[in-house]
Amino acid sequence: MLVETPVETRPTLTRRRLRREVWRLAWPVIVQNFFQTLILTTDALFVGWLGTSSLAAMGVAWPIFWSSSAILFAIQVGALALVARAVGEGDPEKSRESAATALVAGLFLGLPLAAACSLGAEPLARLFSADPELVHRASLFLAVASLSLPFSILTHVGTAVLRGSGNTSTPMWVAGGVNLINIALNYLLIFGRYGFPELGITGAGVATLSARMVEGLVLAGWLCRRDAVIRLTLADLGRISRASLARFLRVTVPAMVEPLVLHSGFLVFSGLISSLGAASMAAHRVAVSIESFTFMPGFAFGIASATLVGQALGARRPRQAEVSCQEALRMAMLLMVGVGLAYLVAPVALARCFTTDPDVLPKVVTCLLLAGLEQPFMAVGLTLQGALRGAGDTRSTVYVAAVGVWAVRVPFVWLAVRHGFGLGGVWAVALVDWSIRAGIYWWLYRRGRWKAVAL
Repeated sequence: MLVETPVETRPTLTRRRLRREVWRLAWPVIVQNFFQTLILTTDALFVGWLGTSSLAAMGVAWPIFWSSSAILFAIQVGALALVARAVGEGDPEKSRESAATALVAGLFLGLPLAAACSLGAEPLARLFSADPELVHRASLFLAVASLSLPFSILTHVGTAVLRGSGNTSTPMWVAGGVNLINIALNYLLIFGRYGFPELGITGAGVATLSARMVEGLVLAGWLCRRDAVIRLTLADLGRISRASLARFLRVTVPAMVEPLVLHSGFLVFSGLISSLGAASMAAHRVAVSIESFTFMPGFAFGIASATLVGQALGARRPRQAEVSCQEALRMAMLLMVGVGLAYLVAPVALARCFTTDPDVLPKVVTCLLLAGLEQPFMAVGLTLQGALRGAGDTRSTVYVAAVGVWAVRVPFVWLAVRHGFGLGGVWAVALVDWSIRAGIYWWLYRRGRWKAVAL
């Protein structure tokens, strides 16, 4: 592992070695993302058996819950960048201080956010659907699932610290175990099996809460182990300096603005889709569940790139950071284009795994065909976004998000809905959005200013 050799004596890695390092870091993240996505997909599968109305309600609730979780994800972005940079510098004390700062700051944000989303579940759902039945069902899920947000902070910080130190496998194994908990509880609580109460869509919320609670507590406990590479103690939480807080905020505040930009637009985007009716909303929900699997390689190689870029820049090796990014992008393109071909070749078979509703199925197929064309652009966007974050250049990613969502996606989706292009038109706009974002990220990477960011 990169962290095991002191910075001063570690030789510059060859391209071949960097390629192996990228893969070593990325494949556990791919598997972990699969497990995380399976939680979302499992909820969709079990709730889908309750009927189209419940599935459409999840289409209302999940964007709100996802947006709240994405705000907290900024804590992971900041912690990963700072920990990886400190590891590259060979400064374990700075690594611990960065992790403790992220944890305390995250809890200050996560606790009130959880309360707001849980207590305000019904008003929030009402913002994105005028159907009283959908609002009621969505709020039942959201009120319970939102209580998991403080535990998500523990997950984000634990995952960031481990990844920043070069350990991506432990979060993967934890996510796998958590997935089994979520699947079991969905089955038991939604349908009331083996003596458990039949809670319907509320049962999906309880399953999500329980799974995320276990994940957060296990990862937090892992950081407290005596043999942890970067070990946190209660004393560390009380030794947060102003300098550490300033560094953390400098990286994290823009990273926090980015999901606000993205997901405020995403919520408007979801509201526009809900105006197309329950069948389109259900089809969109199914298509997103399927496409979420293709985010995994791009996101994983973005994480690998962030770790290696942060460590290389901390060790003052910008060329090594650049080559790491190139290797991550090459691998992401290969995997994601392959997945995109599956969408183009077998969209009907994939859609039938989730629904056989004659009103929903054709819409899902159309979305998947367009999703297949998105994959190369998503590979570029997600991988280079990770590299910039690892370098600490979180301001640029905010600007890219603002252009993609508010200058492209929201206004053109509004036009597509207004002029009757339906769900297919909405997904065509998403394809254009990703192509523009990929082009901007490529320009930012080639310009190279990210290599000079000071943390």
